[in-house]
Amino acid sequence: TLENNLVQNTKLPDHQKNALQQYEDEARQNGSSVKSFRAYINSERFTNKSSQPQPVKKKSLSKRVSESLMHYGVPLRKKSNSITGLVKRASSGLNMGRSSELSVMFLGIGNAGKTTLFRQFVQMSKKGDGDLDNPYVPTDSFHTETISFQRQSFKLLDIGGSYGNRVHWMQHLRGVNTVIFVVAIDEYDQKNVDGDNSLLESLEVFEGMRRNIEINNINTILILNKVDVFKDKLCNQHINLNVSGLFPDARATEDFDEAMDWLKQQFRNHAGEGLEIHITTAINNKEVQQTIKEVARGIIKRQKALKWSALL
Repeated sequence: TLENNLVQNTKLPDHQKNALQQYEDEARQNGSSVKSFRAYINSERFTNKSSQPQPVKKKSLSKRVSESLMHYGVPLRKKSNSITGLVKRASSGLNMGRSSELSVMFLGIGNAGKTTLFRQFVQMSKKGDGDLDNPYVPTDSFHTETISFQRQSFKLLDIGGSYGNRVHWMQHLRGVNTVIFVVAIDEYDQKNVDGDNSLLESLEVFEGMRRNIEINNINTILILNKVDVFKDKLCNQHINLNVSGLFPDARATEDFDEAMDWLKQQFRNHAGEGLEIHITTAINNKEVQQTIKEVARGIIKRQKALKWSALL
């Protein structure tokens, strides 16, 4: 009774209540008598606060944020106990830290237009519109370029989309932050050199690539290219989406928006509803430049968000 009353007495200091609770557990195991209990509560262990385990002092939020920022390489040039000051300097530090290179890989089957978009991405860091007057040369192996956009360094890699080159894609994925997969959607009614439907081939290649990228946690951006030719075929030439007979679930529609929704969903089925998708042509320089800038800003924003999520 004495033991229960003492344990339930809320006026007891926490360290004494904890000691009594500990004794209660020991007493039940060892069969201690009331006499030994009285000796226990009069002992130094019970009465001397300093003998009790002291709670671990938690670090302040400011201290924890500061240590995390330093761990992730965010420069903090001044010391401050203010969390507001830390956040401001952290934001500044993340911006200054953009010098760390982001690696972007352009992938897609042959004739998707990825090399043209790759060249536009490179041209984005220069003044004026992209120069697309040079003759188109299909990528037979791979091209690399390093550019700077909004004080962020990008390493760009364009790998050929032929079957022979695709077997080498995965070995180049190490260290890549983002994959831009390009699809020529105007080829929904066309066949490749092997006699297979080009759109179906893009879907199958995309699915296989995503299986590997999910393991490597690589961001994926989809660009549906040559939308102007696609629209002309669908709306003016009246070539329906299932002309090949390979897409029975495709609507027999000539509505451009409905057709685009169906196309996007085919790729989201393999990558999830959160897949980032852009549409463009490889001919209209201004439109392509605008799309590429949106893509680049999105990559920078995502990388910054990843740093903050790690900090918090």
